[in-house]
Amino acid sequence: MSVAIAIGVALATLAGCASPTQGLPRAGPILDPVPSMTLRADSEVASTTTTKPSPRASATPSPTPDATGTVAALRAEGTREALAFGRAAAAVTPGTLGPWRSAEGQREAWIEVWPCPTEGAPEIETSASGGAHPAVPRSYERLLARVADEPPTLIDSQLILCGGLGAYGLDGRWWSPDGAVFYYTRDREGGPDGQICGEWQPGLRAWDSRAGTTIGGFTVSSGRDRVARIVALDEGGFAVEVHDVDLTSATTYPLPDAVRPDDLVWSPDGTGLAVPDWPRGCGHALAAVYAVRPGDGSVLRQTLPDPAAEVTDVGWDADSQSIRLATGSEDAWRWDLVANRVTRATP
Repeated sequence: MSVAIAIGVALATLAGCASPTQGLPRAGPILDPVPSMTLRADSEVASTTTTKPSPRASATPSPTPDATGTVAALRAEGTREALAFGRAAAAVTPGTLGPWRSAEGQREAWIEVWPCPTEGAPEIETSASGGAHPAVPRSYERLLARVADEPPTLIDSQLILCGGLGAYGLDGRWWSPDGAVFYYTRDREGGPDGQICGEWQPGLRAWDSRAGTTIGGFTVSSGRDRVARIVALDEGGFAVEVHDVDLTSATTYPLPDAVRPDDLVWSPDGTGLAVPDWPRGCGHALAAVYAVRPGDGSVLRQTLPDPAAEVTDVGWDADSQSIRLATGSEDAWRWDLVANRVTRATP
């Protein structure tokens, strides 16, 4: 099996700068693995994202949040705004989303939310050389998990600029059946600030409690038994990497001659993946479309009879035997995988 590394892409939460991958249906951004951290003052780090205000959360946190840990994380982030927010947040009890508990009851995850200031609330000020100025309003969220009686672990965090654009907000999804992997998103609210193709879906990330790492870029099958992502191969080129939902096994399916594979679309029955190759991004001409069948290990590649056709969406027929490719007009193409033939689709 080839060693694969995740493709880095810009986050959809950056205002006015959504990448083609983020603008596509059913596939989240592809991110490098990020290690999780036990809550210690010297090791916590908070990421920064430009987004809209976070929603209100429950006023009664459970488990009890630790404001000291939040200040430590923001101190590590290092900006004057983060430091000022940390000092102000220390006096505020955050709300809580969750908890999400694993089936065996030994693990739980929850999100602590310091929301954007309400109207009339005092603004946080920062000081530079003795001078104070109002800071841009921010909210802060962090995702934590606990395994049995161990101390909580910081999985992810967002320092959010209130009133911005893009997708934002942490949200839990589910624990894997064996209770070792927690799936979540960084895109609870909003959406990409830019062109999208088809129905956009929040990105899916997985925190592996065994390794203490987080991997992004997944899309999940309809039966929620497998997840897949696009990866770059060390020797060059791209592949689809398919995992079981417990992340205990993975298979890599190389995509021959792929230029810029930019989406993953599971078939309705969960047996196949459609992978469009958009050299110039979604909404433009396709170099090719791939059909990956994890069941039999096959990878098919097909081009359109009209190479200039600008494809705006890729999906499957209900029988999972054909892939549909919609264009900017009312025209569409259908790739019959059984006959391996492309024809114009009937409306």
